[in-house]
Amino acid sequence: MRGTSRQNGRSEPSASANDLRLTAIGGEFADPALEAVFRASRLGEALRQARVLFAASVILNALFLLSDWRFAGTAHFAVAVSARFVVILVSLLCLGAIYLANTPRRADLIYAFWQWGTASAVAVLVTSQSQLALLVVMMLPTIFYLAVPISFSWLLAGGIGSSLLLFYGYADMSIGWQVGLGLALAVASLNIALMIVVSRTNRMERQFWATAGEAQSANERLRISEDTLEKTFQAVPLPLVVARLDDGRHVKSNAAARRFYGGSLDALTGGLCGGCLEPEAASVFMGRLRSEGGVTGFETTVSVSGGEERRVVLAAAAIPMEPAPHLVAALVDVTERRVAEEQVLYAATHDGLTGLPNRAAFQDRLGAALAARRPGQGVCLLLIDLDGLNPHFPSKALISLS
Repeated sequence: MRGTSRQNGRSEPSASANDLRLTAIGGEFADPALEAVFRASRLGEALRQARVLFAASVILNALFLLSDWRFAGTAHFAVAVSARFVVILVSLLCLGAIYLANTPRRADLIYAFWQWGTASAVAVLVTSQSQLALLVVMMLPTIFYLAVPISFSWLLAGGIGSSLLLFYGYADMSIGWQVGLGLALAVASLNIALMIVVSRTNRMERQFWATAGEAQSANERLRISEDTLEKTFQAVPLPLVVARLDDGRHVKSNAAARRFYGGSLDALTGGLCGGCLEPEAASVFMGRLRSEGGVTGFETTVSVSGGEERRVVLAAAAIPMEPAPHLVAALVDVTERRVAEEQVLYAATHDGLTGLPNRAAFQDRLGAALAARRPGQGVCLLLIDLDGLNPHFPSKALISLS
């Protein structure tokens, strides 16, 4: 599905490859909707170019009035000065109107008015048939083709129309049809060459615009993806740490990890594993990670801020990155859980009054002893019956060997 997206106040294309086809002659987008989006995105530049063009036209034609004084005292003088003033007036009107244009179509109308008004007045000027007039016949259509950023159809109409007007004003059939034919062929060749140049420029501009738009969209999607990933990484309640696989040096950590370790992990000496884990545990952990590519359920002790030791369960995985592999590790602090488990176990296996092991502890230890004996090996069990804790009853002891 084709559409457009607006990024930072600018419309960009989001179209399939078929929608980006260009017309064979004009080099514009074959899809009118996409062409409209392109021209809307270039409106600001077109208006700035128009202001420069119209202001230059006013200034240059005012200066050209000086050259028109060479016709003083001739019948052509009044015509030349009048035509020059018309060009200046048309340029002034367009210069004022362009500040009110807010759509490509309005800009096209102002450009077209300037083209036809200027061409009509200059066609009167070139009736002098001077060498300068011949230069103007060839130069003015060139300016229209190369300096007026309107749609190709309007540009073609203005270029060909101005050429015909100028040719009509300059040509003098009294000097022979051969000269007139030669001039006509020269004007036609100029128009064809300029059409090719404009078409090629249109194609290059639109291809660059489409490519730049796709690149910007891709960069925006990448930025959003990275931003989402970073926010997710930081929001995970479990401590997460990214480190280099070769030496365990800290690379990145989330907020939970910084809270758990008491600040930045960059201050750790000996790398992440060397600074947090016991040396033996770090060696085993890194060895398993390098050989297996991942470690889960690795319970150990880590040192945090102030030298406090915490019991944790680690899980880590090796990830391929440039220029070297890294590891990402997550941990669960089980210190309080282990303390609670030990307290529950102690309460279940010891007498609450004396603190001595109870029957449950005896059965656990007896089961462990029986499980640990070798085949054919016996177990010695000593039973002592203490009934004499009350002085009114004699105590007796029973010893049984089995």
